[in-house]
Amino acid sequence: MKILSVTNLNWVDAEQTKFDAVVEFEELGIVPYTASPDSTSDYGQEIWANGIAGEYGDIADYEEPQPLTPEELRKMMPKLEKWRVDTVIDLETGLRDKINAAIAKWPDPKRTIAKNKLASVTVFDRLDPLFDELGAEPEVGKTPDDIDAMWAAGAALPPALT
Repeated sequence: MKILSVTNLNWVDAEQTKFDAVVEFEELGIVPYTASPDSTSDYGQEIWANGIAGEYGDIADYEEPQPLTPEELRKMMPKLEKWRVDTVIDLETGLRDKINAAIAKWPDPKRTIAKNKLASVTVFDRLDPLFDELGAEPEVGKTPDDIDAMWAAGAALPPALT
């Protein structure tokens, strides 16, 4: 393949064993590319050698990625089937009663919506505000981090009885 240009080089690790770049190939157009010394293609070896030699300009330093915020982690949590949510709730003695007591104090239509969601929704999303609202109720007493841990426990449940 014929290389037309290589730009935007940056190290992908602190050990400087690979770099990312934007490569324009005559045959493919512009594509993102990760170059390494173990490339098995001729063009990969060429990009690596020329990049290391500085022929495409400086390679930007590696930047440690920022840790994900709790909110970003929640967006990545899997959806849970109803049986998983129910199981995690029921495994904590008395939690179901606390949740029902909290919901009973809510005004309508919030109360009815919450009851029907818990009874009828077949797949739950961690970002549904219902979970944090219920957790914040004094009788339930669950922080968002507590709910995250319960969510992870629900996701880890075995799919079948064994």
